[in-house]
Amino acid sequence: MSVEKYMSENKPNHKSKLDPFRSQITKLINNGYSTKQILVYLRTYEKVNISLSNLYKFIKTVELDKKPVKKSEQLKKVKEEKEELNISDFEKIQENIKKLKEENPIKEVKYFEPQSS
Repeated sequence: MSVEKYMSENKPNHKSKLDPFRSQITKLINNGYSTKQILVYLRTYEKVNISLSNLYKFIKTVELDKKPVKKSEQLKKVKEEKEELNISDFEKIQENIKKLKEENPIKEVKYFEPQSS
């Protein structure tokens, strides 16, 4: 029996109670939230009672669903971002810093030593 035939005739028995929240979990992961923060979100706002270890396991499945990004695509993205920040942008930043320093000069603070008696 082929795997495809078996799969067409049989459905998986186990479905995680986190499956309905897969998109929210993925969004939190992609925005840099820690597993503990995601756990707090699920318990507080979604009223899902789950352990941290089970959430870790589920997150591994979510991350497996992601399509891996090729190194060449990552390098291309980095090059494009570098091109966006060109020399004129750097000069504008320097000008803005100079203006800020002129508008808000740092005042010198003098400290006095206590006199001995």
